[in-house]
Amino acid sequence: MKKLLLPVFSLILASVFLIGSAGAVYIEQAQPVMPEITAYVHDEAGELAGLTAKDVSATLDGVPLTVEGLGKSSQGIYYVFMLDISASVSEPYLNAAKEAILRIYDGLRPEDQLAFITFGEAVNVLFTGNDDPETVRSTIDSLVCTDMETHFYDAVKTLVETADKKDGMRKLAVVVSDGIDNGSSLTKSELEEVLRLSGVSVYALGVDFAGQEALDDFSAFVELTGGVLYTFAPDSASSAMDKLTECLADTWMLTLSAPTNEADGELHRLKISFGEAGEAETAIRPKKSIPDNTIPYILSIDADRASGTIRVSFSENVLGADDTSVYSLVSPSGAKGTFSSAVINGSELSLSSEDIASGGWTLEIGSGITDSSVQRNPLSPFSYELFPGDTFSEPEELISQDIKNTFMIPVIALAVLIVLVILFFVLRKKARIDKPEKSGKAKKEKEQPLPRQTVQFYFNEDEKK
Repeated sequence: MKKLLLPVFSLILASVFLIGSAGAVYIEQAQPVMPEITAYVHDEAGELAGLTAKDVSATLDGVPLTVEGLGKSSQGIYYVFMLDISASVSEPYLNAAKEAILRIYDGLRPEDQLAFITFGEAVNVLFTGNDDPETVRSTIDSLVCTDMETHFYDAVKTLVETADKKDGMRKLAVVVSDGIDNGSSLTKSELEEVLRLSGVSVYALGVDFAGQEALDDFSAFVELTGGVLYTFAPDSASSAMDKLTECLADTWMLTLSAPTNEADGELHRLKISFGEAGEAETAIRPKKSIPDNTIPYILSIDADRASGTIRVSFSENVLGADDTSVYSLVSPSGAKGTFSSAVINGSELSLSSEDIASGGWTLEIGSGITDSSVQRNPLSPFSYELFPGDTFSEPEELISQDIKNTFMIPVIALAVLIVLVILFFVLRKKARIDKPEKSGKAKKEKEQPLPRQTVQFYFNEDEKK
């Protein structure tokens, strides 16, 4: 005789708080691949109609998340069907269940996939998705219920392991069983740990002959994972499966983004507020992350002289920005200012400095700031003129005697240079006046005119005589 499985399930699952809030709006499941978190939400009363992402807020352990989008889910679904083939399930029920499962399989969209697991004395994974359709149909048709034990605990573990291999799809488990276990190698405490890691919603088709107590416990189990139990008889299995698929179709997908892609494998509480439509919460255990190769950068810098504050906005949450030694205030003359505090709140930094009350300053940001991702991408060194075009007037206390002396050195040097230039030209002029003339280059004395000579011309011999 099988032992009843479910009196322990409420205690197990309540202890790991894998439960959405009771009410018309509840979380079916949440899939974290950090920093992205996808939550699937059921809205039984239609209260989410007309809401947008701006109307929703969410936190993870109290830390605000960014709401990226909200809409009716059209994402591909990864169905994991688990069929009980123990002898307690009679042939009419088995045949009705097989027919209902094949109806789901034939109605899959191109983006959907179906995995198939049987459990009785053993747990067998028959298909994992993208299998040959004829092979799937013939295999399911050939199943019979002959096993004398029901290893339900072991099947749950296999279900979780199978679903965990798929990313980017909504993951749903559909169990066809009477909800009773005997013979599993997995203990109750081990099952608790498996469920803590899963985050997979479990829906169920329960045989109506199992007894009200067993069905109530089975229902409590699937509801605690975000699913719903539908009972069926041989002549109502198809209609029960139709109701299940209608429930699956009426789902909203909420896309969230966390400040970091860290996936620590620990339990964290996810809380979502839908305004007047209510709140819902569940737990997630992030184990996967998307690598972050984006370097953080500065979006804006705003300085206020009156309050002595400098506000810096980064492109993402950063670490190390609360260390004042990372920053420098430099005046045009080279004087250094000081900071009294540096406060970082996510991606918003507030620096305090009384020195910026007067004069122009350049803010220099050195190394030591990284984003908050697992990769710790560093911020590049950066400088920014706080008050461009302003006349600089330094507080007297910031000007040391060394800096004053530094200002005097070029002034004195320039004065000396001017004196030397003037002296050079004076001496050069004097040298030209006093310089003796070298031999061979002396000016020739002015020649004296020769005595005038008389020349007589004779035109005939007589005159000559």
